[in-house]
Amino acid sequence: MVGFFGNGCGSGLIAVTVKRLTPREREIAALVAIGESNRAIGVRLGVADQTVKNHLQHVYRKLGVKNRVHLVLRLATNSSGVYTNTAGPRAA
Repeated sequence: MVGFFGNGCGSGLIAVTVKRLTPREREIAALVAIGESNRAIGVRLGVADQTVKNHLQHVYRKLGVKNRVHLVLRLATNSSGVYTNTAGPRAA
């Protein structure tokens, strides 16, 4: 998961903002970025759906995004504004 934040967010404002996230918020953001649902994230991390939603609200606020689509776009865009797919294909 850490790799997702490496190449795509390695410099500029996005990297600084992502560093403001807690380790758990980064983990959840990375899972959202690879297409996991709140329920799947909760099961994977052993937390309730509402806990995932709470973490996501904090992530949205800290990164200045309104929803998970904006979150994924923010994380997948490097500082030059070019989309970079660093997460790789989603596992089945």
